[in-house]
Amino acid sequence: MSTLLYEFSGQGQSISICRPFIKITGSLRDALVLGQLVFWAGNMEKSGRAWFYKRHEDLAEECGISADQVKRAVSELKKNGFVSTKRMKANGAPTTHYQVHCDKIKQDIYALRHENIGSDETAQSNRRNRLNQSAGSPNGTGGIAYSKDCAKSPKPLTDTNQINNTDHRSALKPKDPEPDKVTPQQLNSAFNEFWSVYPKRKGKANAKSAFAKLAKNRTSNEFNDLITLINNHLTHRRQFDPDWLKDGGQFIPNPSTFLNGGRWEDEYQTGDSHHAAAQQRTGQHHEFNPFGFEHQLANF
Repeated sequence: MSTLLYEFSGQGQSISICRPFIKITGSLRDALVLGQLVFWAGNMEKSGRAWFYKRHEDLAEECGISADQVKRAVSELKKNGFVSTKRMKANGAPTTHYQVHCDKIKQDIYALRHENIGSDETAQSNRRNRLNQSAGSPNGTGGIAYSKDCAKSPKPLTDTNQINNTDHRSALKPKDPEPDKVTPQQLNSAFNEFWSVYPKRKGKANAKSAFAKLAKNRTSNEFNDLITLINNHLTHRRQFDPDWLKDGGQFIPNPSTFLNGGRWEDEYQTGDSHHAAAQQRTGQHHEFNPFGFEHQLANF
């Protein structure tokens, strides 16, 4: 046996067509494409995806037929209710996605099993006519151009090549936030916490806008660490920074100014005078000094 022929033989270089698929589609071409779509749908089902995308050119290479034949087969499969298609983005470009209707396929196959083919000569004749018409079509609507396309080495139906890795969940539900990114709920909760700590609550809209900028280019954990740092800074500074304590907090910047300027990195000094100012602001007083009081009376 020729070495070349030996290498072309075997499962690795063969294409299988499910016999029931031929019967329910009435076409070798349609059955071939349907089998390949069912194979890919099964792989997607394992990962919980109902839709998957394949280019016509990819299916053509796997099946050993032309891209035009794939297009016509898909059109017939859609017409018979075996598959659905829709255009969705894959890798940033609009691409045809497929969904295989397994219930419809099983229903038609079960109907074949209970069909009395021997007595139903009309149905049998119709299927033969469809196969003959397809095989004899001048543009190859049902036949496979073996003289032209079988020179290629088609991929087997059990090919385990890498599956297109696109997030098809967008066809079923809204796309989830990117992993480890700050969510809107997290941002809103963190702002409310900041607003409750900040001693001067003015310009809330501007403050929200400035606060949102903190989440840009930060992961969720990085954002949480920054907010913790800011709130700890505020808790301490509002008690011990003399500039924030005097004149009723007149010199406390607006929240948006504080955030836009990164003022949580400011350095400030604390001391006895700072504690005294803090006590005065919270309604506490110094211990009574009788000697000082008598001295004031004498001078008076």
